[in-house]
Formats: sequence, structure tokens, C-alpha cells
Amino acid sequence: MGRHILVTDDESNIRYSSRIALRKAGYTVSEAANGEEALACIHDGADIDLMVLDLNMPRMSGETVVVILHERGVTLPIVVISGCTEGGVVKELMNRGCSAFLEKPFTPEELVRTIDSVFSARDTQLASGKATSEEPALSFIPEQSATALPGRFHE
Repeated sequence: MGRHILVTDDESNIRYSSRIALRKAGYTVSEAANGEEALACIHDGADIDLMVLDLNMPRMSGETVVVILHERGVTLPIVVISGCTEGGVVKELMNRGCSAFLEKPFTPEELVRTIDSVFSARDTQLASGKATSEEPALSFIPEQSATALPGRFHE
């Protein structure tokens, strides 16, 4: 299998659909139902290459997870997903090193394309010597359609 993705979302249907799409794309996938589980997975030494992280979860929000990882010096690419985009929250998360934002609803193809783009940007930075493997990939926000379409993941 390929790179290891941790999908963190409190909605089991999002985790399931993401897992299926990412495995089809050749990724190894682990799941966490909340921020506490995600931190435990990372703390337990799982070899995670990228995290897909929902912002709005019970017990511990995605924003809190990013802050804790930042404070611990953990640097891995993070694709933030959410159906609720509060003003400066996404911008703040990008400033903290998140790699991309994907607005719900999104298609499985959009998820795979976003993750592929994050890895491509990171690989380009590493190859050019402009980044180390300890730094997050370039931040970007892909263009999204907010219209609910069949086959899209919903929050």
C-alpha cells in the first residue's frame, strides 16, 4: 500500500466513504472518530503521512487538534474539512501549517485530488530543497462548489 492517511471525522459515513475512495487511490487509511482518537493515534507512533481533519467534532474540535499538534511540534500535512466555514478559522489553521481546506459537501474525487495535490506540492518542495520532511506542504484552498450534488459527502 501507499502513503498512510488518517481520516478524522465524527460522522461514520464520511469516514467510510473517504476510506473507500482513498484505498481505491492506493492509500493506506486509518480512522478516528474524534480529535482525542486522532491524537492518540499519532501519539502511539502510527506512521501517518497526512491527516484529513473535520473541524466540528464533539469531545475535541479539529481546531484544538491542530493547536495541540502545533504545540507538540508535530508537523504533518493536514487537509481540513468542514461544512461550516467560520470567517478567520480556516485562515488561522492555514497559518498554523494546514495544507488545504476542503468544504463539505465534496466528492470522493475531490478528496483524492486534494490529497494528491498536497503530496505533489510537498514532494516538489522536498526535491527542490525548499522544505524538509518536517515542514508542512504549501497551503492552498482549492476552488469548491457549495452546491450539494449526488455523490458528495455531507456534514
